[in-house]
Amino acid sequence: MEPVRLRISVPVVAAALAVSACGSGERKTALVAPPPPQEGTYKIGEPYDIDGVVYRPAVDEAYDEIGIASWYGPKFHGQRTGNGEVFDMNAVSAAHRTLPMPSMVRVTNLENGRSLAVRVNDRGPFVRGRILDLSRRGAQLLGFRYKGTATVRVKIMPAESRRAAEIAKRTPPPAVAAVPADGVVFEPLPGRAGPVETASLPAPGTPARRVYIQAGAFLDRENADRLKESLAPLGPATVARRGDGPPLYRVLLGPFADIARARSLLPAVSARSRTDARIVPD
Repeated sequence: MEPVRLRISVPVVAAALAVSACGSGERKTALVAPPPPQEGTYKIGEPYDIDGVVYRPAVDEAYDEIGIASWYGPKFHGQRTGNGEVFDMNAVSAAHRTLPMPSMVRVTNLENGRSLAVRVNDRGPFVRGRILDLSRRGAQLLGFRYKGTATVRVKIMPAESRRAAEIAKRTPPPAVAAVPADGVVFEPLPGRAGPVETASLPAPGTPARRVYIQAGAFLDRENADRLKESLAPLGPATVARRGDGPPLYRVLLGPFADIARARSLLPAVSARSRTDARIVPD
């Protein structure tokens, strides 16, 4: 499934054709030229606006969100990611709207219980309601490659993210080998993605725990209170201060007994907050 994405592309390196004699005829074999060496850097980026929604990239070691994940693959295979790496759809990676690149997140498919540690190195998705774009390999391991989308929980891995950031700041990533083109068998790629883990989640059909919509987060309490007031027509809202670190005031709408109800209100909340509203666990 190909989600809507915005990206500055670098042309894919053209494949070479090797021609060899075979009896009285010729046989053409498509060879894939290796991509240029990885040149990824650590990147947060400035706030940006997509279709009226303002996204504010930032370090967020409390990040924990529930929403829809999609995947991307052949169309962007071999092109540059948001932090300058070469996208390989057969490796495990992801695009996120605001987390630093690179970051490490734990992605759990709430529909089947599969869980996977994933490296974020790109920006997206920008389809309303979607919170993560996984590489094709990531979607395969989490069990939704053919379905196209899945309801997932995405939770930051703080220590692993700090380590990934330090490496990116200190040392350029190593050069990569040739990347197989679409249509080449790529399973199981041992050692590329790590084990798929089963999380302790409710059995299918069990009611999910309560969730909230985080409408925004502010350093200034007055700004948080103003947003809280504007959300009154949509339901009860509260302002919660983060318990550690510098003061950060989160505006939360809810709680909701199910994810579907929260998801239906996301567009209205985004319209009032002009920020990247998201669904978060209780």
